[in-house]
Amino acid sequence: MSTKRIIISSSTCAPSIYPSVFPSTRPLSVLSLLLSTNHVITFSCPCSPCGGGPVQTDLVSLANERLLRSNQQSWLEFADNRTGVEIGATLFESISLGCLAVGSSKPTIYWLKDGVVIRGSPTVVELETNTEEKMQVSSTESHLYLNCLDSSHSGEYTCVALIPGREISMTMNLAVTDDRGYTSCLIEQPTEGEEARVYMWTRGRLEYQSKDVQLFCRGYGTPQPEIKWLDTNGTLIESSEKYTIDSSGDLIIRNINSENEGVYMCGAINSKGAQAMPVFLYVILPPE
Repeated sequence: MSTKRIIISSSTCAPSIYPSVFPSTRPLSVLSLLLSTNHVITFSCPCSPCGGGPVQTDLVSLANERLLRSNQQSWLEFADNRTGVEIGATLFESISLGCLAVGSSKPTIYWLKDGVVIRGSPTVVELETNTEEKMQVSSTESHLYLNCLDSSHSGEYTCVALIPGREISMTMNLAVTDDRGYTSCLIEQPTEGEEARVYMWTRGRLEYQSKDVQLFCRGYGTPQPEIKWLDTNGTLIESSEKYTIDSSGDLIIRNINSENEGVYMCGAINSKGAQAMPVFLYVILPPE
């Protein structure tokens, strides 16, 4: 049986419609998911900070193992499980901690510090309809941004990913030290408020044609940011019969078809700053 390989990539992530929302270009990191024995999809995610480097886990093998061996039962994995890793940082630096979860449903992610929830919510919100006989292979990325570090930032940070009926976690230990003699924040911070950030988004979603999909885009900041989406042509998405942007910022696309396939951009915007992330949707024909 021949293998179908689709490669989606981009050398830039700055559509001219929102130059302030898409301010920089980062090296591409490749995420691969095997849908079935004859579909291999490889897509590149520009602009996405990948938790310190490219994803190390071979998700082609991972998805193949879970989808085929488990006979389509639910599964959930971290792409790069770094449980127990020790992270050293310097006073006044700004860093981000990241994790990427892939599963047979739509993983949501929240963060704990020393056992207390500090970002996100330990709930699964289902906004899709016609959920029967769906592929629902999806990856979700989340980052915890820690600005202008001080000693209070030291501690145990846990990324928790969950789908209905399953939950996994990954813990990282951060130690902040004063070993470089910095006396002020290395990255200038707003005097009031906090710049907008996207802390959780759908990295990639693979779904059958004619189904509805929910693509995550969760932001925070002070003032509370507005979430905006660009479609695969770089056009600003407005709510319609086809599209709905939920109050949380998630994009619902109804009755998807091949014309809806491609890279979307979601951005969080407030008066202090903006950040955007790419979201890939791949549409396949349902099995006969």
